[in-house]
Amino acid sequence: MTINSKHYRLEPGDTASRIAGCLQPVGDVVCGPVQRRISVYYDTFDWRLYACGKYIVVRPGAQGDEVHFCDARDQNAITVTPGGLPTGFADDFPPGLIRDLVREIIDVRRLLPCLAVISEHTPVTVRNREEKTLLRLAIDDIQARRPDGGETVALGRYLALTPVRGYRKAESQARKILGGLFTDHPSDKPLHIAGLVAVGTIPGNYTSKLNLKLDPHMPAGDAVRHIHLTLLDAMARNEDGAADNIDPEFLHDFRVAIRRTRSALAQIDRDVLPAAVIARAKRDFRWIGQQTNTMRDLDVYLIDYPSLQAALPETYRDHLQPFHDYLTAQSRAETKKVAAMIRGKRYRRIRDQWRITLTSGFDSLPPEKYTDTDIKALADARIWKTYRRAMKESSAIDDASPATALHELRITCKKLRYLLEFFQSLYPAQEVRKLVKSLRNFQNVLGIFQDTELQSHAILQFGRDMTAAKAAPVETHMAMGMIAELILLRQGIARREFQEQFEKFARPAVRDLFATLFRNRG
Repeated sequence: MTINSKHYRLEPGDTASRIAGCLQPVGDVVCGPVQRRISVYYDTFDWRLYACGKYIVVRPGAQGDEVHFCDARDQNAITVTPGGLPTGFADDFPPGLIRDLVREIIDVRRLLPCLAVISEHTPVTVRNREEKTLLRLAIDDIQARRPDGGETVALGRYLALTPVRGYRKAESQARKILGGLFTDHPSDKPLHIAGLVAVGTIPGNYTSKLNLKLDPHMPAGDAVRHIHLTLLDAMARNEDGAADNIDPEFLHDFRVAIRRTRSALAQIDRDVLPAAVIARAKRDFRWIGQQTNTMRDLDVYLIDYPSLQAALPETYRDHLQPFHDYLTAQSRAETKKVAAMIRGKRYRRIRDQWRITLTSGFDSLPPEKYTDTDIKALADARIWKTYRRAMKESSAIDDASPATALHELRITCKKLRYLLEFFQSLYPAQEVRKLVKSLRNFQNVLGIFQDTELQSHAILQFGRDMTAAKAAPVETHMAMGMIAELILLRQGIARREFQEQFEKFARPAVRDLFATLFRNRG
């Protein structure tokens, strides 16, 4: 049997002594000492818990801090574990179901404090003549602030009535009294959501997914500026997290924004933005991407390390540890380089000048032919051309084709994917989702093939570097050799799956949908 609490909203004058006096007809009322409690709420930078209807809060318990992993729908704790969140990663949770549940949601992201809720908590107990507890109540005067400090914002005063099994008469009597004095406070929305809004934070205000809203009749130049400004904002949102290496997804999202920018410059901006502007931006964003390549490669190896280690025979798993140590050391050094780049003058100049160019840099230029082109017409042409190129390149690949052919096809498919993402708001959402899903499955095989091609060479180079640094015992070399063999096996599987995935991507239903949506029939 579930015991449901009843919640009421209090006014400033509704003191504990007044409430105690009102409840005297029910039994003897005992007010405990006021306790000051601070609860800290956590989520990832991209609000993965919020998106899944969950939240995590660290609050004081009887034996110290406790981590509550909760369902936002009923605010009940799915699980409670002692301690805090020393790193914010999923490994902070004890091994088992809870760690698996959290990792499934946040993956490699780090939980970051997003709100502190401060409560002046007064426990109230109602007892009968035999000193048995009839009811439990709690008065909470609640304030919120940002987790890093700052001014507090009042969220209100609340009274919670929790019945005790076996004393339904006392519960009914108390509810009748309190209901006549105070306003019901529905508890269907978690308190921390109101707290976030109160301190100026909008839950869900960042996602790595593109959410561009374009009008079909928008001039191409205006649409292009909107796309680029959205990508520039994504870069700026992630630059500090990437510089501090808070978690690997900051750098990943930073780089995705750069890749999308470069793709837009190459695929959309021709005949829309001035050629000199495009050429300079291409150079600038290529340079930024190059500065982060090594760091991202190291992130990928560190993320994949547990699965690589688990794939080894058990007797060799511990011998791979020097490889992990080497990757970690290289990552620290590379993080410093990336941080210096992001905080350096050249990057800041590129970023700030690009924003000026997009917002006001074209005002004095004479109008180009793009002013007569609707973005929908341009999108149709670019997507259809890139799709036909992907089909042509795919059809030309057979068992004898070199790895470079698959690599070039992967790039073409990535360009097509970016175009669909840029312009998805111009087309029926359900139809675009079908195409993106089909393309994603095809891309996955191409991506695995390319990644394993690079990784097999990288493992060998890591081995050479570790040997030169005298950081790799013979047993570690043997373990790394096994890893290289496993990577090559994955590459072979991906190569064999290529034709199967291409046939799915080239099936009539997908082909006809591309033609219906994008082919110019005029």
